[in-house]
Amino acid sequence: MDPELHEYWSTIIGKGGPPARIRGAPRIIEHWAILNPIGELELKEALRSLVKSAVGVVKVLSPDDKYIITADRDEKIRVSFRLQPYNIQAFCLGHREFVSALLVPAGHPDWLLSGSGDGTVKVWHYETGRRLHSIDLKQLVILDNSNVDTEKRFAVSRIISSPDGRHIAVQCERFTSVQLFLVDAGTEVCLKPAEKLVLPHAPWDMTFDSQCHLWVILENEDVNVLLYQYSEEHWELCDTETPELSRVTEALKAQWNVFKGSVGLESQFKHLYKVNFDNMASYLQKKQERLEKESKKRAAANGSKPNVTEKRSKTQSDSVLQSTG
Repeated sequence: MDPELHEYWSTIIGKGGPPARIRGAPRIIEHWAILNPIGELELKEALRSLVKSAVGVVKVLSPDDKYIITADRDEKIRVSFRLQPYNIQAFCLGHREFVSALLVPAGHPDWLLSGSGDGTVKVWHYETGRRLHSIDLKQLVILDNSNVDTEKRFAVSRIISSPDGRHIAVQCERFTSVQLFLVDAGTEVCLKPAEKLVLPHAPWDMTFDSQCHLWVILENEDVNVLLYQYSEEHWELCDTETPELSRVTEALKAQWNVFKGSVGLESQFKHLYKVNFDNMASYLQKKQERLEKESKKRAAANGSKPNVTEKRSKTQSDSVLQSTG
């Protein structure tokens, strides 16, 4: 194995041990490393484990490269020093489900935007872990459409900011719309809901270009990309005959065989949602069966019927079961 590769992965995984300073030519580089070397076969197994554990991990770097901000398949956001990731600067706590999107927006290097399976977008001062603002996307959808299914899950799949730092776009998985916000750093409401772009098909991805135009890729071969521009305080859909849009559309159609296998796939977040179990009814049922069994044993031993206390216990257990049912 290449010694440099072995040294690199040894800084990440291994059998354990304290941090060490590894001398590397031509200069000394500090690594969060292990003292015990590992073999190539063991390294391959560790890499497989590393890849598996990385599923569901969301991460972003602060603009000054000082911090690495991560969320690992749960509702907690960790802000760690990039060169010393074991040293945690702060936690950003408040989401009720897994964190699915993170963004440090343009123009606000001290802000962190997070999206979650709980259907909220939150704004943080990540260095201190202080929450600045929270938006419930489900409430925005209900305001626009009272017939919406309130039981439907709102998992944020993408958050992006325009290069000028004025606009934020949020995409939810399996929703045929994109929610736009205006950034307002001068008030307690950091993000003001602006427009909701209703799309003909579910979006795959989106991005802002250097001119702050919004590109949205759709799960459809015929209408595979849309282009929006901000004009006179409003987002307008660009003409399909626009040369740049036509070029991108034709390019996507030519490569559609690469994309079509991903159309209609099941939710990538399905396995990350918390599962709640109500074991009380089962517990009370087993308790009642145990009381009846003990009562029969005592009756057989005494040659008499169950006493009044045992009957009362059974009656109380029945009433609790009915109330929980």
